[in-house]
Amino acid sequence: MEEDIKVLFEELDKRISIMKWYLGGVTGLFTVFGIFVSGFILVASWNFNSERIALRDFQKDIREDIGKSDAPPNLVLLGKNNEPIDNQDIVGKLFKDDDGTIKLGFKYTAKNDSKSSTGPLHIKIYSCDPIQLNHRSTDETKFDYEDFIKEKNIDPKELPGGNYTLEYTLEFSIFYKEPPTNKKFPILLKIYYGKGKVVQSIFNLILVQK
Repeated sequence: MEEDIKVLFEELDKRISIMKWYLGGVTGLFTVFGIFVSGFILVASWNFNSERIALRDFQKDIREDIGKSDAPPNLVLLGKNNEPIDNQDIVGKLFKDDDGTIKLGFKYTAKNDSKSSTGPLHIKIYSCDPIQLNHRSTDETKFDYEDFIKEKNIDPKELPGGNYTLEYTLEFSIFYKEPPTNKKFPILLKIYYGKGKVVQSIFNLILVQK
């Protein structure tokens, strides 16, 4: 009888030992799993933060590039020696067209001081007596007459970006009673371009016979 009880206790001790080993293994497994999960979360968080920083830098670069590409054109009017044409003395030449129309021609330089194209150019000129143009001035009270340059006579019709610079020759019909040669006359040159942009300059035109 005592021998049976002793065997029973020994068997119980074995089962308890097995249970302790099992519980210890499970606890260790959960501990390892917890460390793994913590490490995974840490790595994932680091990767997420790194990707978020990279994305923010990428968005910043994109915004800067878009800002540069969207910079509006900036047209500058130049005269002699590529200096601003304002208040300069510019030579204008009088001549007769094939149909007998008296015309006036002069040269100026246009520079697109930007990376964006100007888009189509629309040109108007203004004068005072005795230089009469085709129309009375509609929007410049200090000038008596105005005219516009037909699109077919503007070549090229727009200036690309990148400080593109080009000399233009404008020719237009004028009327007068006597040839106003060797005298200075104020001329206003106005160019519309881009999205609602306007550049204008007033200079002195000295007329000579061609």
